[in-house]
Amino acid sequence: MHSISKTILAITFLSLLLLSPILTAQESEISQDKPIHEVKLNTFYLFDVLIELEYEYVFKKSNTSLGVSIGKSFGGSQDVNFEILPFYRWFFNQKPGEGFFLEAHGIIFDEDNTYYYYLDNYITAVGAGISIGTKFIRRKGFAAEVVIGMGRIFNDYRGNWEPIYPRLALNLGKRF
Repeated sequence: MHSISKTILAITFLSLLLLSPILTAQESEISQDKPIHEVKLNTFYLFDVLIELEYEYVFKKSNTSLGVSIGKSFGGSQDVNFEILPFYRWFFNQKPGEGFFLEAHGIIFDEDNTYYYYLDNYITAVGAGISIGTKFIRRKGFAAEVVIGMGRIFNDYRGNWEPIYPRLALNLGKRF
């Protein structure tokens, strides 16, 4: 399990290192195309009263996207009070922002401390990871996607999760 953590950390670091020149090159390309925006809801956690909304901006020429997912728990078994998950995606399809993709993401989340009485009531964690997924776009801009992945928490985290966290999403939304 320890070697898997080192591998994830190395892949995430290399992904972020390779990501920085791509992000700076996007500015000149964006102005030439009509932008593609998407707003989505992660339905995977709805049964557990965790609302997770997502915004994604698709860069047509490079067939990549940049987005953020924001989640808030309203009870249930989820201890997460609030989460912010920025991501960058590389798509492997001819159509912009559709089909199979690889995702590099970061995460910051705050959760209730229910196990360690000697720590604060809330614990904040910071991490990064990778995911894979696929996105389908239907007529009139209806979007559906499935995402699965994992990440590693970097700070001295003593919360309810192991240092490795899941990234699971079944998003439904609208492209405009």
